[in-house]
Amino acid sequence: MTDDMSNPNSARKVRFFTESGAEQVGDQQGQDSANAFWDFVAAQEKRGDQVFTFEDVVDGSGLRFDHDRGLIVRFKRFLDDDGYTQSHVSEQFTFVEDDERSRALVLAQLHDGFKGTYPLAAWSDGVPTRIPDYADDDPETREYVLSCDCGAAQRLRIRHPNETTYALRAFLVRHDGHDVFIEDPESGERLALMRGDSLIARTAGRAAGDSATGSSGRTEFMKVDLPNRYAPAASLFFAGGFAGLDRFGRWLTDIRELDLSAAAQGQLRAASLGSTAEVLSQIGRMWADSGAVDPSDRYWVFFDSSSLDEDETERAELLALLDRLGLKPAERPAEATDGEVWVLREARLDAELDRWF
Repeated sequence: MTDDMSNPNSARKVRFFTESGAEQVGDQQGQDSANAFWDFVAAQEKRGDQVFTFEDVVDGSGLRFDHDRGLIVRFKRFLDDDGYTQSHVSEQFTFVEDDERSRALVLAQLHDGFKGTYPLAAWSDGVPTRIPDYADDDPETREYVLSCDCGAAQRLRIRHPNETTYALRAFLVRHDGHDVFIEDPESGERLALMRGDSLIARTAGRAAGDSATGSSGRTEFMKVDLPNRYAPAASLFFAGGFAGLDRFGRWLTDIRELDLSAAAQGQLRAASLGSTAEVLSQIGRMWADSGAVDPSDRYWVFFDSSSLDEDETERAELLALLDRLGLKPAERPAEATDGEVWVLREARLDAELDRWF
């Protein structure tokens, strides 16, 4: 016998048991071992058992199927330094979804142990909760639609955003590798988890009658650096809609900006503005966010106290906007930080920026 878990066909010493005391031990390979477990489950169910455990004897990890509560538990036993005494057991829970998923979990446990089961289900450290079966006309509920580019869809009716935790994670796992969309039909707001492109897109509310794609709403994009960012983004959307994601990260209105340098992003934004009035208005907004007036009252100061590593895109945008007005930044005084932009006061800027006090 080998305990090389990197070989999916290697024999593993496994133990099947129930709460009533029935037990079976074997060391068959992969699929044969899985088949033996399901035969054991079928036989013990006829005797009235409802809880069945599959355990790898070598590494102390396994799965427990609780058919009475509709739960699956994945567990791993940890030993003290003596190598014999059990110190603690780590457990995570998920719901039984279907027979196919349960069988896939057993095979994953056989092939890769405790870590192999993680990607195949929506695990939680405590027993998860399902969304209550609210009536369609319950005035305290709100409906959302989960869908994916594979064509699957699921409606969620909730009273509180926390009720979506398991349903969302299960949908993401079930449709791994596909883009997932969350839509609020009432407001028309939409969140797209574009996992294939490492993107998140949020769409503001649409007017009644617009297409389900939300094409007429304002859409903003964000690069996602880690897969575990999708679920938190969705939770914020359930809690606060489009606006609930304002502080999640830096949103871009032009998808072309995502792969550009900070300087190129700023220049593209500046170029997207048409009239001089729009240019001045954007400069005013930028000054209102981080600006100041120097003590001599001769200069408008942008990005007050910022370093060059901060606000790179906004700084590039400002410089491009100033260039459109025929203006150049002034030389900063020695005491100014290297990220500040100083601009000599002039009539057009004065008229606009005075509005933002």
